[in-house]
Order: sequence, then structure tokens, then C-alpha cells
Amino acid sequence: MALLTPTESSNTRTFSDFNGGLANLLIPVTHVIFDLDGTLIDTESCYKDAANAVTMRLMNKEFTWKNKSDLMKTNLRKNSALIVEKFGLPLSPQKFYNEVMSEFAKLIKNVPFMPGAEKIVKYFHRQRIPLALCTASANESFQVKISHFGDFFSPGKYFDVIVIAGNNSEIKRNKPAPDPYLFTMSKFANPPLKSENVLVFEDSVDGVNSAIAAGAQCVMVPDTRVDNENATSKATLVLKSLEQFDPKLFSLPSFSLGVNKSANIITVLLSMFISIALFKV
Repeated sequence: MALLTPTESSNTRTFSDFNGGLANLLIPVTHVIFDLDGTLIDTESCYKDAANAVTMRLMNKEFTWKNKSDLMKTNLRKNSALIVEKFGLPLSPQKFYNEVMSEFAKLIKNVPFMPGAEKIVKYFHRQRIPLALCTASANESFQVKISHFGDFFSPGKYFDVIVIAGNNSEIKRNKPAPDPYLFTMSKFANPPLKSENVLVFEDSVDGVNSAIAAGAQCVMVPDTRVDNENATSKATLVLKSLEQFDPKLFSLPSFSLGVNKSANIITVLLSMFISIALFKV
């Protein structure tokens, strides 16, 4: 699918691609899945600042956004050994990971939602669109991240499904493999008719690759502080912020309209068609 990016004029923001008519390219959405880090909450700056606190204390070396992009990427635990090696740190990868997470726990208490995150989650919930959260984090890290957001991330509050892929024994491969998103799709009470009817919101290279490999459509909101250029060509739509998202592009009601009473009915009917088709086979 062609890369679709927002373009801005002096008065309006429009969407276009070289085929013209963006709405004709995008497939109607019945289910939505959100990534967590960098998509709904601004944890990426916390990871960078936490690592910087450790490298400055030990070696008086700054941990930059380029280091975050090139070395840490989206998985601190997995890439701790690489960071220790590149910075010549006098401690083991596990010790480095523990110290960074200790600093992270202090910083996360003040982490904000990403711009537009609360509004868009509540919009999908109000429209009765089945909603899921799929994070590559491990459970311990996930609990730390959501601890000061009250019940926003409590199961059933807004999200019908919450998948914590980092230490889920049923998920063999984490992002960028498709496994986390395929697993999440299967956990909906009424699974999507096709994976392309699922809309994923992501911010990272690994996340976009995972969603696209799972067959979903993917809206990417890249962090401008991190080099994500290699992933934008695979995303269905690229936005500067969740605040730019226009539901009508995916055949969804606008933000200003009321509850989409047909959403649940459509989802149930699609699931019934799947069951009938499988039965006939």
C-alpha cells in the first residue's frame, strides 16, 4: 500500500496520495489495537533520560536520542549488552538494565499521555469499536508504566483486550514479528473478519513492521526525536500526532457525532459469517 502522509496548507489539513482519493484506498475498520510506549504515553523520553542518568554517573557520557534510536531501540532488556559494550560501562548488562529501570521508575511518575491519546481512546470506546492494547513490554515494566494513570488501563475500562507480549508464554516472538498482533486479534470476543479490518496505532519501526506483517492497517505516529524513516514507507498512514487522526478516512463516524450503535452489530455479524464459512468448510 502506498505511503500516505498528511500535508498542511495555511488553513486546512488534508490527506492525499499519488492515486488520489485517500478514502478509496483505506479499508473499513471494525477493530482497533493500540501500542503503549510512545503511542499512548510518552515513555520514550523516560527511557532515554533514565539511561542518560546511568551513563553520566558512571562514565560522564551523554546518552543521546541517536543512542536511543541506534542502541536501545524499543527493547532495553534485549539491547542492554550492546549499550554496555558501546559505552564501555563497568557493569554487566543485567546490572545496567536494573539501574536504568530504577531511574525509569522515578521518572515515570510524571509521564504524560501523548497528545490526543485520551481523546482517541475514549472516542473508539464511545463508538463501541472493540479496542485492545498490545505492548511489547514485560508485565513488571507494564505495571510500573501505568501505575499513575488511575483506572484508565484497567481491563474492561476502555480496552476489551490487553496483551503484554514481553513475557507471555503463548507469544513465541515479540515485535517486529507479527505474533503479538495476531495473538491480540484472536483474543477479541468477536474476532475481526479479516486482519485488514484491524487498525493498529504505532510509533516505532518494530511496531509498524509487526502490525503490517500481521496483515493489519497501521497508523504510524513517529517520534521525531528518533530515526523512524525506515518504517514510514510500510505504514498505511503517517501522522505527526494522534490529534490529526480523521476517523472518516476509515469509514468511521467523525469525532463530533454520537455513538455508533451499529458498530457492535456489524462486528457480531462479521463473526457470524466467519463461523458459518468455517462450518461449511
